[in-house]
Amino acid sequence: LIIEEINRTNCNTLFGDFFQLLDRKNGESELGIEPMPDLAAYLVDHGLDPIIKLPKNLYIFGTMNAADQGVFPLDSAFRRRWEFIYKGFNDPCLYPVGDREILYGGQLYDWDIFRTNLNVKLAELGIHEDKMIGPYFLKPSELKNPKKVCNKLFLYLWDDVLRFQRSELMDVASFSDLANIWKDGNGSPLKISLSQES
Repeated sequence: LIIEEINRTNCNTLFGDFFQLLDRKNGESELGIEPMPDLAAYLVDHGLDPIIKLPKNLYIFGTMNAADQGVFPLDSAFRRRWEFIYKGFNDPCLYPVGDREILYGGQLYDWDIFRTNLNVKLAELGIHEDKMIGPYFLKPSELKNPKKVCNKLFLYLWDDVLRFQRSELMDVASFSDLANIWKDGNGSPLKISLSQES
């Protein structure tokens, strides 16, 4: 079972009584729950145990972006029932080499090199790591499309990351000015230094 962006729902509502089934030992729920009488009767009629537990062969994966705004916080009782794998913003992008180039200032750059230099500048400005540009912020098709780079990456920087510090990274008065300077990848609207080495 894959629950994408699990923190976009109220987990108490999502799991209900099944919440306690998340306490597992060797893969199986340590505790069981008694179902409603009609379901219990159905299980008994079919020769099944009327106590519900999560089986060993059921794996539950949830994804979340802690930086997303307007989402439900996960309380500590819920969080401790999961193992977490942190994906850092500076993890390498594993797109194939031909799918990980971005046009900037009329020159093609490796996506990792571009975003590393951008993230260095953001870190210098004191931006929290949850707002940094991760390896998969843009899909391969978006990296190849300068309009999508502008409308997704630059707009994110403009609206969410640098709302009160825009002049530190962009020497423009409006997003419209930024888009005009961008010129579909031929312009350089950001105050970052790019080198071909990461």
